[in-house]
Amino acid sequence: MSTLDGTPSVFISRIVPSNVSVGPNDIFMTIAKIAMSLNLLFVLPINLNPCRLQLIILLKMDKNKSNVLHYTMTAAIVAASAIVAMLVPDITVIFGILGGFFATMLTYLFPGTIKIFIC
Repeated sequence: MSTLDGTPSVFISRIVPSNVSVGPNDIFMTIAKIAMSLNLLFVLPINLNPCRLQLIILLKMDKNKSNVLHYTMTAAIVAASAIVAMLVPDITVIFGILGGFFATMLTYLFPGTIKIFIC
């Protein structure tokens, strides 16, 4: 609230203004960056499994092959994610796309599915 218009759209990349009395090292923002990094560290394995299974179903592969398919698909998903992360120069584009997509999902799709499961 103290910086108002001086806050960039991605707040974690902010530079502490001179009128804020936290000094040159914003300890709270450093803690927030560490917490977000830990969040990404724990979310990646949780999201890889369903993504890999859906790709195997989509490509009509045999799920019961060896571990080679498992490791290959995991490496391909991680590599594709890393390539997209390196090619997109501004993360606000991704936030905007995801925000619009999930806002639409929350508004239109989720209430209908909740009604289906309740009735």
